[in-house]
Amino acid sequence: MASSANSSNPPQPWVRYSNKDCFCGRECQIVISDSKTNLNRLYYACKLNKCRFYKWCEPVNEDSSSELPVEFDFDSRFGKIEEDVNDMIMIHAAEMEDTRVVTRETYFEMKKEVDEITAEMKKYFENEVYEMKKEFETKNTSMRTDLKLIEETMKMELEKHGQTVKIIHLLIISMILVLGCMLFTKVA
Repeated sequence: MASSANSSNPPQPWVRYSNKDCFCGRECQIVISDSKTNLNRLYYACKLNKCRFYKWCEPVNEDSSSELPVEFDFDSRFGKIEEDVNDMIMIHAAEMEDTRVVTRETYFEMKKEVDEITAEMKKYFENEVYEMKKEFETKNTSMRTDLKLIEETMKMELEKHGQTVKIIHLLIISMILVLGCMLFTKVA
């Protein structure tokens, strides 16, 4: 029975494929397609999957004595060109995707840096404004205390000297107000 099986199914000849190099310059691996449209079809691919090289495998014709018809040769060449164009489109799409990923990563890194710098600047300016307010309040409190002392002194002098002191008192208060306004405009 084993002999009848061998006689009905003659052994199939070996199919040979040539070696190809990918864009990285390394020898490609041969992979079996699992897509619905090209199920079990062989193709070349980059071993490291870096350059995303992709090309369909074509068997090497060892019988050079058989000539192909011109139409068949043209059709096969046209098919090769079409495959090459499709390969180039796939490679270009993969490169575009890689560029998009790198660009997106760069964008997020730069955004993070800008956000950090913005937060630092905000904190710095908030501290500066706080310190300026604190300094202004200290000077303002000091000026009010000085004005109260002058006012009390003036009242005491006014009680002692009467009318002459009232005029001097008014002049001093006017000068103090002018000086206070000048200081306030410098601080603000």
